[in-house]
Amino acid sequence: MRGSLLAIGVLGICSALPVRAEVGWYIGGAIGQGVVQSGATDLDATLAAQGITAQSSVNCKCTDFKLYAGYGLNGWLAIEGGYVNLGKLEAAGTFTAPLPGGAFSDSIQADGWNADVVAAAPVTDNFSVYGRLGIIRASVTADIVASTGFFTLTLPSRAISTNTHYGVGLQYNFSRNWGIRGEWEKFSKLGDPNTTGQGDIDLYSLGATYRF
Repeated sequence: MRGSLLAIGVLGICSALPVRAEVGWYIGGAIGQGVVQSGATDLDATLAAQGITAQSSVNCKCTDFKLYAGYGLNGWLAIEGGYVNLGKLEAAGTFTAPLPGGAFSDSIQADGWNADVVAAAPVTDNFSVYGRLGIIRASVTADIVASTGFFTLTLPSRAISTNTHYGVGLQYNFSRNWGIRGEWEKFSKLGDPNTTGQGDIDLYSLGATYRF
């Protein structure tokens, strides 16, 4: 009887132990919604820099996703990197110069590889808040198709740049291995103002993390 009581007691203590992040490798993925800070006015300004007078409308198909891997240096600090796809921005409009009576469409896509330092502060044994700061090597591509009654012109362009990346989030570890995250991230000045257009993207995501 005493042996049974002791075993039950040990199991109870083990089940109550903290499951917060520790030293070691982890992987994860997330899906979310991107919010593009630049709109039709910014696109018109980009076209104007190339001598095109236009009126635009913008539609963001910004269901984004990311995959990441990291290494916990201790219970509160980690190094993390991964790939993020920031969706697609579609625009359409008309232009009056350099030729009158034309129409155009533009498809802009952004993705990249990021490397961050992630610092966490525990709130409870299982729940923590964290912040990240790092860089992203971003690629932005734009495919503009312009047409008039006389011709159709395709203007593909691409901009690659290294930009700042930061964010804050919440993590809940419901076992030693598994956790969930809710996060906001900021990607600043993606693209080129004179070719693809340049703007900021806010990413709101929900994901899962597995710790080895």
